[in-house]
Amino acid sequence: MTTSVSTGGDVSTAHKPIPPVRERIEGAFEEVREKGADLYQQGRERARKWEGDMENRVREHPVQSVLVAAGVGASIGLVLGVLLARR
Repeated sequence: MTTSVSTGGDVSTAHKPIPPVRERIEGAFEEVREKGADLYQQGRERARKWEGDMENRVREHPVQSVLVAAGVGASIGLVLGVLLARR
């Protein structure tokens, strides 16, 4: 038993988005794009500030900076050595 349903109109228009909905979607997309661009720019500015702060800190305390870098490197090397030795 089959049942047919009449749409009462042209089927080709059934899949086209309604213009106000499309405009709302485009508007929302534009807002998201602008917000993303703003967040990206803020992130870049923060990264540049952080980079400048780190450069200044290294210039002000060169010996301490080298010792910290050596300590971090030794710690990473120790952890990797232990992990690789367990294999």
